[in-house]
Amino acid sequence: MAEGLLFTIIHPQDLLFFGHHPEISDESIYTIVFFTIWIFCAASSALTAYILPAIEA
Repeated sequence: MAEGLLFTIIHPQDLLFFGHHPEISDESIYTIVFFTIWIFCAASSALTAYILPAIEA
């Protein structure tokens, strides 16, 4: 959902990295952003699981 919202607002052709458009295809940019968002979500979930108090049964 995050990637869909991001690319609804921003088109890959509009992205600039250090003032230059990367010489890769739009599909590659979509893939890189998808995995980057996925990594951030996984890290957030892992941090949440780490800081939750342990459940004692």
